Amino acid sequence: MSVPVGRSLLAAVLVAVAAAAGGCGDGEVREANAYVQAVNSAQSRFAARSQTLLAEIGPDDSRAHNRSALAGFLSAADGFVAELRRIPAPARVRPLHHRLISAAARFGSDLRVAGAAIVSHDASRVLRGQERLAAASTSVARRINATVAEINASLKR
Repeated sequence: MSVPVGRSLLAAVLVAVAAAAGGCGDGEVREANAYVQAVNSAQSRFAARSQTLLAEIGPDDSRAHNRSALAGFLSAADGFVAELRRIPAPARVRPLHHRLISAAARFGSDLRVAGAAIVSHDASRVLRGQERLAAASTSVARRINATVAEINASLKR
């Protein structure tokens, strides 16, 4: 049985609302659209890779297999954070963009703690690790969804 996270992991996607931005000049609209596209691309790649890796982590799999899948997951999470940090955010959403980065980084930290338990020799620790991973995934999706909603609202103004 794989970790019960499913499609909720980072299901947040920015919508291209910048084109409808009221009172913004063409340069601001282009900047907002470029930002939305960059964040969507980064998130989509991470979500796709995460779903693949989550499906590979299971209690019936060997520790070596789970360790390998977790290493890939950690690499994907760290890469997502790095990619978000490289995206230039429009000034009006920069604090929200930093919140998005913080949420992704916190997920990476939670993933490391859960991963240590998942690859342990203790069945109860493995179960707690899987539960922690599921909770962390749900929590980060919720934080990212809320932040994305705020970013969208800011870009519409």
